[in-house]
Amino acid sequence: MNCGMECVKYLLFIFNFVFALGGLAILICGILLQIAISDVKTATPEIPTSMPITVLIIVGAVIFIIAFFGCCGAIRESHCMIITFAVLLLTLLVIQVAVAAYAFVQFKGDDSKGKIEDLIHDMVNKYFDDKKYQDAVNAMQTFAQCCGYNSYRDYTNNDKNINGSIPYSCCDINEGKTCSVDQIKFHDGCRDKVYTLYKKFSNGLAGLAIGIAVVELIGIIFSFCLANSIRNVQRRGYKV
Repeated sequence: MNCGMECVKYLLFIFNFVFALGGLAILICGILLQIAISDVKTATPEIPTSMPITVLIIVGAVIFIIAFFGCCGAIRESHCMIITFAVLLLTLLVIQVAVAAYAFVQFKGDDSKGKIEDLIHDMVNKYFDDKKYQDAVNAMQTFAQCCGYNSYRDYTNNDKNINGSIPYSCCDINEGKTCSVDQIKFHDGCRDKVYTLYKKFSNGLAGLAIGIAVVELIGIIFSFCLANSIRNVQRRGYKV
């Protein structure tokens, strides 16, 4: 194997090592996001972030496994393993493109904005109905640093709010403590803030997907180059 192909071999190994770390990072981020929205999901299982986060976890796990396989193939200089790795990577790339297209159609701008606003409005209105809604709203308000649908008055004007209480998360204090109007820390409503965070999350996810796709394409090219070099050496009768 010539010097050029030796470089490709080590580049492929480094690529896969970094790719494996990236896959692990995506997996961990997905799990942390899943935990972060668990209370909100319990109260509103139809929330539209569930599918993207699940896909994120699956993609992260698959990337880690495929990258580990690619590392082994590059080190062992196995034509079969490298070709298998390239095919798996190509398959993953095609699936990602299909999922991205589906997500774009399913969660496009105005449609997702309306769904999110309806969910927040429903959660805030039902805050005094059930503890699951209280947990969901407090988790949402703590994460987004907001209070109510439009403001804290969504709670004080609620007919079911007998003593005029305000969720502790509006004041950024520990659960169980009393939150008064003069203690409120988050004055912005959740309607706009949550949607802004959702858009940032969606755009970040799209950027991440594009970056991963480019890296995968480079990995596929390197893999086929190395596999072709190994096959040529084998045909000439040299030991690889």
